[in-house]
Amino acid sequence: MLPPTCKCEICCGEVVKFERKSEDNKTIPSVGRIVHYVAYGTPGGEFLAGAHRAAIITEVIDESTHVVSLCVLNTTGMFFNTHIEYDSTAEKPGTWHWPERV
Repeated sequence: MLPPTCKCEICCGEVVKFERKSEDNKTIPSVGRIVHYVAYGTPGGEFLAGAHRAAIITEVIDESTHVVSLCVLNTTGMFFNTHIEYDSTAEKPGTWHWPERV
């Protein structure tokens, strides 16, 4: 914990993480958080379905169901998508999940 006089993490060298949790101790999505988007793939097979892409939450549509809007960062650019559902299995194309810990 930071000293009461500290206004930032620079003076004491500590990094503080503030993460909102639900009643069942699950992280609540918020704007600006980095997540993974599971891609649909392309019809021609240039990009395979199921590839995980970095994404940034741009809007929280429903905190209780974790439906969000995303800016997805692709190898060829970025795209914006709305009403993306959360998938804890991290397998269903067209959904998002928290990044795997490595």
